[in-house]
Amino acid sequence: MDPYFRPILISTTVTMLLCTLLFLPINGILFFNFIFGGILAVYLFRKEKKSTDDLKLSDVLILGIGTGILAGSILSLMMTFILQDITFRKTLVEMINKSSKMN
Repeated sequence: MDPYFRPILISTTVTMLLCTLLFLPINGILFFNFIFGGILAVYLFRKEKKSTDDLKLSDVLILGIGTGILAGSILSLMMTFILQDITFRKTLVEMINKSSKMN
């Protein structure tokens, strides 16, 4: 099995859970979730590889970009299906308008 596959899948799952369940109204929280997912992928890769050698930059880039692309694609797909509902879309636009008036 490819050594990159399992860490990317596990860290993508954790990133998706953080993005959907722990969505907080703090600026930059999604950015933090993706950074945490990349760090988790690198940690799991190093743990699975079980070598004392240092990681190469290419390994870190593959893991981080793979996690980001997979998690971003799944989030975009979820939002596409969620925004198909017209009532939810109207509710979302009203919420955005209310929050912009409050600021």
